[in-house]
Amino acid sequence: MLLYPMFIVSFVLLLFFLIISLVTYHPLDHSIYFYSTSPEHLYNGGGEYGAEVAASLLYFCGGVGSFWLLFSLIFVLYLLYKKKSLLFEWERICALIFAFFSIVTLATMENLDCITDGHAGGVVGLWIRS
Repeated sequence: MLLYPMFIVSFVLLLFFLIISLVTYHPLDHSIYFYSTSPEHLYNGGGEYGAEVAASLLYFCGGVGSFWLLFSLIFVLYLLYKKKSLLFEWERICALIFAFFSIVTLATMENLDCITDGHAGGVVGLWIRS
């Protein structure tokens, strides 16, 4: 019985970590996509792991897609909190997934991004567009 609330709390902590990592993203943070030998200050609020996660999300999904994924995770958290079965909400989850692919494709085609650095729509948007 205690396992379910612990899962909800850990899910909320994961969401806070992702939000802090994306909001405090800086393109000069050390990550797998950018490395420098100079001992620069780490700007990301999530630390080294936050910089890696934010850089990966922005690389693969772009800025708009990354924040859409956060919105989708918040919706799943709402469903879990209300103890609704994910099997009965499969239409909404499929709509969120379809909307994600549509958003990253449109962001790639129109070169729209909420974060100035990086690829609009990310690699996923470029893959779908081509």
